[in-house]
Parts: sequence; C-alpha cells; structure tokens
Amino acid sequence: MVECVQLGHRFRKTVAMESLSVQVARGEAYGIVGPDGAGKTTTLRILAGLLRPTQGRFQVHTPRIGYMSQRFSLYQDLTVAENLAFVADLYELPRSDWQPRAQTYLEWTGLTPFATRRAGRLSGGMKQKLALVAALLPEPELLLLDEPTTGVDPIARADFWDLLRSLQRQGLTLIVATPFLDEAERCQRVGLLVAGQLLAEGTPAQLVAQRTERLLTVAAPHLRPLRTQLQDHPAVLRTELVGEHLDIFIAHAEQEASLRSSILALSPTAAILPRSLTLEDAFALYLNDTTKAEASHIKTEASHVT
Repeated sequence: MVECVQLGHRFRKTVAMESLSVQVARGEAYGIVGPDGAGKTTTLRILAGLLRPTQGRFQVHTPRIGYMSQRFSLYQDLTVAENLAFVADLYELPRSDWQPRAQTYLEWTGLTPFATRRAGRLSGGMKQKLALVAALLPEPELLLLDEPTTGVDPIARADFWDLLRSLQRQGLTLIVATPFLDEAERCQRVGLLVAGQLLAEGTPAQLVAQRTERLLTVAAPHLRPLRTQLQDHPAVLRTELVGEHLDIFIAHAEQEASLRSSILALSPTAAILPRSLTLEDAFALYLNDTTKAEASHIKTEASHVT
C-alpha cells in the first residue's frame, strides 16, 4: 500500500527527516512513534501529498487518501453538519453518496445529537471524532492520522482507538503518528522515529524482544541516595524512579548477581524483583543507544581536533 525508500526532507538547514525506508501493507495499522520534533508530521504530510520530499522516493498505491491533521482544521463557526457538507463539496461528492454515509458515521461516532452544534462548542474528543468523520467522507483506502488524540481525555482516547480498530477490521489501512506508546501497542507494527531517523521497527513484541537488557525493580528506603550511589556501577545502564520503586536497567544478565550484592550492601532491607521490559522501557533503551552514539561521536571529533 505504501513504500518509502530513503525518504528525507530538509527545511533550509534543518533536517526534519532523513533516509526513511518503510513499507506498510494493505489493511495494516502502522504506528510512527516519537517525541516532538521527531519528523512524524513531516512524514505524514509527504505521504498525503502536501509536502515534496527533498530526498528519496515514495509510492502510495491508492489515490483515495484520508488525512487528519494534528490540529483541528475544520471551521469552528460552522455546525457539525455544515462542516461535513463543506468537505463533501471540496471532494465534489454527490449528495446522494455522502449524506447517507455521513449519517452512518455520525451515528457510529455518537455525534448525531450534535449535528447542529457549532464545531467550536464541541469538546476535544468530539472535535477529533468530527475530524475523523470528515476524513472518512470520501471513502479512503488509506487513512493518515497525525497525533489524533493529543489533548483528549483518556476515555475519549480509548473510544477513538476503538473506532480506528473497527475501521481497520473493515480493511482500511492506517498510518498513525503518536507520542503515546500505549497507542503504539495497538498497532500491528511500529516505527520508532527520533530526530528524523528510524531507530527501530517491528511489532511491539519484536521491539521489546530485540533488547537484551535486564530490568530490576527495587523497593527500599531512601531511594534517591541509593540511585545516586548506583549510578557509576559497571552493570547499570540507566535508572528511573517510578513512584516508590527504583527501576535499574542492566546491560547483561551475568551482571545481575554483582548488582544485587551491591544493592544489598547499600540497603540491606531492599526488595529486588525482576520485571519484564515494556515497549516504553524498550523505547527508552533505544533512545539511550542514540545518546551514547552521539556522545561517542562528539568525543571522537574532539580527539581529532586535539
């Protein structure tokens, strides 16, 4: 359905995306995950035909594309029904086609009672549902969604994703850009995008399984001093305070015994338990890899200068 080969884009001297190669199959839900500035919006705008790449090539094997931008882009002073009529006119859709379709989608999203309400008076979740209905009016085969649930409450987010999964089961291909890893886990495959580069790609389970690190969760008094004391331990990759626990990432399994001994020497009453990595943990470790690579590159350049 979608193929990107060495895709890239520069805004003057700023690299927004670099050498992105991705394939998305028909009927697949593909998540593009990354922090702000990762290049997610640039990728979707290129696929939607709104932005021309400055590097590489891409192909979308359908002319029927729906695009839902990050910001609500419909008219705030028009009603729900008026906005949909406006979108239908833009696509030159026959009234006999789009009106029954719009009514079905409004019922499906729970917006029928709000058809005469101005869009500016809708809640954040209802605005996103309206934007989704508008994107579906021309019956796309590929739906591009740019952070569709940002600023939406958790219940509305869950409802929105239920709608997306229902659409995918009906054969619609989805490419969703999101900063939320719990949303990425709802996709069949995920690409982790950071600073315009694809760090890793695969199913959520594969992305976790590719990491060889171990994770220990420690419950003990005085966690902050303990964390400080463990920072320079050779087995410790990174530490995170999570509520009343300290998560410690270990590079290799054979280092676990040494680390346990060190923890107990510092805090004899500490409870130490292994914990399985989550997608969020894996993403943090991929980011850690990038940080270490950048630090090594800077150190190498500095040595060349001296």
